[in-house]
Amino acid sequence: MKKILIVDDEISNRDILVKVLKKENFETFEAVDGFEAIELLRGTQYDMVLLDIMMPKINGFNVIKHIRQELHSSIRIVMLSALSDEVSVDKAMNLGADSYITKPINLPNMLKEIRSLLH
Repeated sequence: MKKILIVDDEISNRDILVKVLKKENFETFEAVDGFEAIELLRGTQYDMVLLDIMMPKINGFNVIKHIRQELHSSIRIVMLSALSDEVSVDKAMNLGADSYITKPINLPNMLKEIRSLLH
């Protein structure tokens, strides 16, 4: 079973993602901010991170930097963000995101993207 870490400060967003991903037989884990995500990533091997950008403490851009530069991880990273501007998308992709999905999320398309990246 593939392990997916969901990082979003909004509990309602996490709840929806957990529900959808569990139906698709993914094992889900949750972090409420970037600090918690980094701690979890240090201790557990995940197959993918679904990462919000606008979070308190450490934003998603800095989490990507940490994953790629400090943890030297090649884990798949999918950004899930309300920011749809070209600058944000380019920044995330240049930092090492594998995909960028804007909110509100089209769940069938998100699942297709997740499956594609994990296979």
